[in-house]
Amino acid sequence: MISTTIPPWAWAYCSWCPACSSIAKLPPEFRYAAPQATDKARSGRTGRPATSRRYDAGGRPIIGVTKPDEGDWMAYHAMRFAIWLAGGKATAITSKAPRDPHSVDGLLFGGGSDVFPNRYGGAPKTGHRYDLARDDMEASWAQAALEHDIPVLGVCRGKQMLNVLEGGTLYPDLSHHEENYPTSFLRCIFYRKTVFLTPDGWLARLSGREQLAVNSIHTQAVKDLGAGFKVTGAEANGLIQAIEHETRSFCVGVQFHPEFLLHRAFARRIFKSLVAVARARRLGFAQGTAGNKSQLAAE
Repeated sequence: MISTTIPPWAWAYCSWCPACSSIAKLPPEFRYAAPQATDKARSGRTGRPATSRRYDAGGRPIIGVTKPDEGDWMAYHAMRFAIWLAGGKATAITSKAPRDPHSVDGLLFGGGSDVFPNRYGGAPKTGHRYDLARDDMEASWAQAALEHDIPVLGVCRGKQMLNVLEGGTLYPDLSHHEENYPTSFLRCIFYRKTVFLTPDGWLARLSGREQLAVNSIHTQAVKDLGAGFKVTGAEANGLIQAIEHETRSFCVGVQFHPEFLLHRAFARRIFKSLVAVARARRLGFAQGTAGNKSQLAAE
């Protein structure tokens, strides 16, 4: 049963609005093309990877947060607050302000509109607006993260996008599941469902739990996993709620929205894990060392 008493912290999230979608393609002048890896880079004999030029060794790591060009104000600011609590500093990345790998120490692929179905062999919905410019922008950033080993956290759409960019597919809607998932925003925020965690996954390590109660704001979900990803959390019906890349130093995703669960320790630790790896990566390259993924993710 869901309590009808709304705690004071929750009112900050009640004015959230859906992301506005753009159907325009990303103009060439705004499209960042990640440099191709050379033979020297592939062999591990490479120069210093991209790190934030604005980084102060005594300050906060810069976390780039992808978002639509317009809208999504409440979700983005909830992300900013969560990153600030974790010791980082958020900066917005949009198709009109794409930035480059030298401007951030970590990435957060945020929530928003549906991923364009053509990217995973699906059929576009009639009358539905897709943010094609954002899709292109995030695709270029995913390539940049791979080339420069930038830590990445995907949230909701962001997790789906990471999966699709590695060849995975999505359920375009949740009608194939028997659960009566909520549809209104307030019900989505306060509705709770159980996610069962795999013992060796990053989410189980950082939370110290076998299962979590999370919100349910999404209308799509991961179907087939992309190359290199494994499931680290799922509902009893099999719906995938958390993924982790097996070879990248830190590339993880969650289907729920932890920025709306900051009263729970596990949600705060999700952002702390991203900021910790971003900080260690930046300092590690400055000192000629590298951070350890499993150790940092569990902090």
